[in-house]
Formats: sequence, structure tokens, C-alpha cells
Amino acid sequence: MTSAAASVTDPVTDSVTDAPLPFVEVEAYSATDPRTYLGSDVTDINGLYLIGDLGNTPLVLRFTDPHLGYVRTLNDGGDPVDWSPQTPLTLLEGEERDYDQALVPTTPPTPPTYNLSGTVTDADNQPLPGIQVIFGDHGDMTDRLGRWYVDAPDGTHLLDFSAGPNWSAALLGEATWASESYPGRLVSSAPTPVTVAGGVGASDLDIRLVRVVTNTAAPVVTGIAASGNVLTATPGTWTAPTGTTLATTWLRDGVAVGSGSTHLVSPADVGRDLRVRVTATFGAAVSQALSETHRVSRLATTTAARGSSPRPHKVRIKITVSALGLTPTGTLTILRGSKVLKTGVALVNGRARIVLGGQRSGWRRYSVVYEGAAQTLPSTSPTFKVKVD
Repeated sequence: MTSAAASVTDPVTDSVTDAPLPFVEVEAYSATDPRTYLGSDVTDINGLYLIGDLGNTPLVLRFTDPHLGYVRTLNDGGDPVDWSPQTPLTLLEGEERDYDQALVPTTPPTPPTYNLSGTVTDADNQPLPGIQVIFGDHGDMTDRLGRWYVDAPDGTHLLDFSAGPNWSAALLGEATWASESYPGRLVSSAPTPVTVAGGVGASDLDIRLVRVVTNTAAPVVTGIAASGNVLTATPGTWTAPTGTTLATTWLRDGVAVGSGSTHLVSPADVGRDLRVRVTATFGAAVSQALSETHRVSRLATTTAARGSSPRPHKVRIKITVSALGLTPTGTLTILRGSKVLKTGVALVNGRARIVLGGQRSGWRRYSVVYEGAAQTLPSTSPTFKVKVD
């Protein structure tokens, strides 16, 4: 009978500082000879590993630091050469076993012969292991203390620093790095060329790298941009470290009017441009990206008008323009039949009143055209009759 898949997981840490250790190789083997390889993983920025698809066969874990900063060991401190002593782990069918391991730091090895050396640290002055350092055709990779050594021939080059293979494979979700002198570059160079002359170089070539977050696909706003509807924002795609926070801000004509993943379109948004700005933050690294703009549809209006003739040859007209959720602004045009009598009549609080002189006696037909505005659509009143004295 085949057992259900099981797994083993948890952090690997420094036995002295309890700090999580990235880049540690964790391998699972059967606990008895002949030893069978069962799976492996490399710890991430939080020191976490996960080895799955395990059965209920007793197994042993082996922890190896490729950067030689920690003693290679079996789980519970066994010897990785003679596999003794060891404490086999037996997993139940479907079990996810938590197993953390503290590694003992090694004594820093004696550096090799070199004429160029330095350290690579992050913005918090923490050493960065696994950073490739290149001088011309020669290079090295930083150790657990962020140190690197190159024995280079005479020449003048820029020192190039780039994330080694483990950074993209197991750490920070494809985070990129940049020197403070060249922000935004995946491969960063020391600010000035370095020279080796007569076999002599320099031993203080220290550089600080900072994590950067990069937007690779813009945020997206979906929904119909009309008053009363709900718009939804997705943050887009980011190349960013684990632990990066994404904050969404809604902008109306560039001014912040809300936050979060949704926005209820209000009458105040009508005729305006809505978009979202997503801000990605990881420590001191901050990056922003904008969605496309969405112009909110103007509101439909209703224009109502009525008239009377208070004096001979005069017509008084009262006008009201309304819209759902806001008070229209703008101007009016007064018509008698198809003849334009007056233009540019201003609305005040959605209303207007006008007196027309020189109107001939008898029944006359009038109408009012509302010209529309930034937030409202034009409309025309029904034709109305006035008996002019």
C-alpha cells in the first residue's frame, strides 16, 4: 500500500545568535544503508526549508552550508561522514513535521592569497553571502561574513557585484539588488575603477547593496466607471522581497480620495479621472506604480422650465436642472421655437430665472437647453407655451 505524501519543514538558525540562515542545503536520506536520497531544499531568507513527497520510511536530515560558515551536521548534531550518531525521523502518512535545526558557526578560514578584498553588506550593515564579485576575468563569491578575496593580475576594471544563483533560486522571491551609487541595477559596480599595479591592489573595497522593489506589470482597475458602481483594483506584478507591503491609494485627478482594493464611485468622481497608485515598501526601499486612468461617465440631467407673462411683451422663465447625487453647474440657452433668444445664462444652485422683453403678444413656444458641464451631460426641457400679454 502506498503511503500518503508527508513533509518536513521549519527554520535553520545560528546556534549562537538564533538568526535565520539562508542558503543552507537540507537533504533527506533514508536512515539505514544503503542510503537512499529522498529529497532536498535550500533555506530561504527566513531560514525555512520544505522537503515533501516523503513516505513513512525512517530518514535523516543533513545540513550543509555551501558558504562554509557553519559546521556540516545531521539532524540532532550527528556526524555527516560516518552518519553516527543519528536520530532517525519517522513521519506518519500525510504528516507535516516541524523540525528546526541550529548550526554551529565555524572558525573563519585563513584567506587565500589575494591582492583585492573587501566586504559586501546590506543597508543594515548585515553581511551578504553569495554575492558574486568580478574584477575583469577574475572573481569570487562572498562568504557568510560578506567577505570576498580576488588574486588578480595587473589591470584596471570596475568591480561588479551581482546576486549569486542562490539569491534568485531560494531567497526573497527574485529580489534585485543595487549599489547605492547605481540604484535600480541588478548588477552594480563600484563607483570608480579599481587598479592592480605591480601585483598590489587594495584591501578595503567595501560596498553596501540595498534591496530594490520593481513593478513588472502595472496595477489594474476593473469595473464600469460610473456613479454608484464599485471599482476594483489589483496591485499588478512586482519583483520584490518577501515581506514587502503593498498599499493601494485611489486618486481622483491625481489627488488621493481613498485606499484599499475597492472604490465606490461617487457623484464627486463624475467627469473626473480615477486611477490607483500602488506603493511597494520593503524597509528603506520604496517604489510606486500607477494604473491606467478611468474617466467617470458624466451624469444624466433633467431640465425643467415653465414661463409666465407678468407684463405686456415680457416673459419670465423659471428653470431647474437636476442630476442624481449632485447639483449641476453650467449655462443655459433660451429658445423660442428654433430661434436662440439668449445664451450663457448661469445656473445658481441648479436653478435660474430670466425675464425676456420684446415678446409679441399671443401664444409662444419656448424651450431651454442645458449645455452640460464637466460632471453632467446636456439636456433640453420639454417645449412649454406661454400666453404673452
